[in-house]
Amino acid sequence: MVSSPQSRASRWLRRLGAVVASFLLLLGALVLIAFHTNLFLSSVDAGSLGTEAQSEPLLRGLASAHGTPERWANQGALVMRLRCSFPFFGARWAFGLDETDVELTLRFRPDVPGRYHYRLVDGTRVRRGRADTRGARDGLGLLLDSVRHLFELPFTAGSIPVRRGLPAGPGGEQRAFFTWGNSTKLSPSHDQLVLWTRAGHLVRMDTTGRDIAPFTLARVSFEGAVQLGKLRLPRRVTVRNEKLGFVIQRWELLSIERHASRQSGFAP
Repeated sequence: MVSSPQSRASRWLRRLGAVVASFLLLLGALVLIAFHTNLFLSSVDAGSLGTEAQSEPLLRGLASAHGTPERWANQGALVMRLRCSFPFFGARWAFGLDETDVELTLRFRPDVPGRYHYRLVDGTRVRRGRADTRGARDGLGLLLDSVRHLFELPFTAGSIPVRRGLPAGPGGEQRAFFTWGNSTKLSPSHDQLVLWTRAGHLVRMDTTGRDIAPFTLARVSFEGAVQLGKLRLPRRVTVRNEKLGFVIQRWELLSIERHASRQSGFAP
């Protein structure tokens, strides 16, 4: 008995559906493994770790060059204005952005984690309001926490609980290893960082990216300076994938100032 063209097409579609379903199941399993096990986890190339005490000179240099953590924490409400670029589509997808270039105004208190007022201009879409990232985070919450983490890192590195000294970099830079949790062991829950300073100034960070791509590494460069009284923040922060040679995201701090209740131009 010869099958009809319709039955052959139906069998072909069923086979195709089975192949697609198998592929999606495999992809889902790989994603689950990547985010919840150590199998594909990246780790920073730190070499031999020293002691916690050997990380203290780097922290003292940061406090001398950028300002002390205590001064940063006591600033009250601050308003940051930033220009941001996301050439890598994966970063735009992770943060829920439509456009490559966006503008962000962010109000927060350095001594209060995870609570923000924001205004985000994303092409023709303008979002504004309040966000609290202390619980579950969406793409917007991840964006707000990420930009805050990058620009306040000179003041907050000392609050990262696990830290170890490292040998100097090839140009004489001071280096130290940092991670969260309670040990230096690889973990799917905690990022690893290596900070590089030159004459106390933060110039580079090598970091994993557990929240977005746990199997990759990024190199972050810090350039320029924006003053807030006696505090010195980086002006430009660029995040690159060095192995593949592309920019993931780039931030420019246009201004930072203490918030006044009647300040114009920012009322989410």
